[in-house]
Formats: sequence, C-alpha cells, structure tokens
Amino acid sequence: PMTHFYPREDRGNADIGKRKSTGTDMSEIIPAVHVHMEGFTAFFRRTHLITGNQITLPCPSYANILGLISACTDKTVCPRDTRIGFEFRHASEDEDLERTERLALKNENLKQHRVGKGILRRQMHFRPQLDLYLTNLELAHSFTNPAAPPCLGRSQDLCWITKVEIVDLKPAKSGNIGSTMISNR
Repeated sequence: PMTHFYPREDRGNADIGKRKSTGTDMSEIIPAVHVHMEGFTAFFRRTHLITGNQITLPCPSYANILGLISACTDKTVCPRDTRIGFEFRHASEDEDLERTERLALKNENLKQHRVGKGILRRQMHFRPQLDLYLTNLELAHSFTNPAAPPCLGRSQDLCWITKVEIVDLKPAKSGNIGSTMISNR
C-alpha cells in the first residue's frame, strides 16, 4: 500500500539537520527535509529507447531521484538510507532539435560517418520544478552545499536549489496523485 505525505508546517532554515523529534506522536508526524529545485529544462530518458525520437518520462524515475541525491551528497544513496517523496511540475513540454555526431568504426578506430551529422528530436520539459521530501535529516547539508551540480536528467539539464528546510509530514489515507510512475492498483 502506498502512503502519500503532505507538508504540514514550515519550520524555516534555522534548525536544518538539528531536529530529531517534534515532541509529538511520531506515528502521525514525520520530520523531513524539503528541497525545492528549479531549472530551464528536464529530460528523463526512457530506458530502452535509444534511436528515433527521444521521448521523456512524465516525471523523474526513482533511479533519477536517487542519482540526483547521490550526486549532491557525493556518495551512493540507497532506498534504505531515506524515505523519499516528491512532486514534479513543469510549465510546458515540447520537442527540441539536437545536432548529433555520427561515428563509424573503421579499422578499429572511430571516424566520422560518411553521411555526416544528424538531427535528433528530443521531447523535453520546460521550466521544471521538483520538490523532494527526505526523511533522513542528515541529508539537508548536502543540498545547502551540494558536492556536484544538481541536474534534472541529463548533465546539461542543470537546476538550482531555491529552498532547503525542515518540515513536518503528516500521513494521509487518500489524496490526489499527479504524474507518477507507480500504478494505482
């Protein structure tokens, strides 16, 4: 069964990484790090699609999220290290044309293909926003001072972190779900 979490209260930045308990019934309130990120573009590659038009996923996959957190912390973050909730939004979605280099193997060396350069159509999200909710409060510092530039997909899909704060999450039995990679069954 899935549990959806929603922020209950904004605690500000003053106590980032310091709070361990809220003094309330912990079965109802879960302290978490809220990280808000924004960017110009985002592209979340479909795993087995490498030719033709490049189609983006509707939201980042769990692997994308773990990779983003791992890049900011400079260590591998596994599912057992933190519970993760996220909301992804974007202003629009469209196609971009990208010039590609075609290469061919000749005498065990890569050479430019005789046909020349190519054009690739890539579907992308524009003006993306990502809100992460992480239950491991020790990860807060990794977003106030990230080890690597955060990216929403490809390395050129750079984003910036606009907010890092501690919030209280309250479990909800029902709610609205937007774009997701998880079935509602």
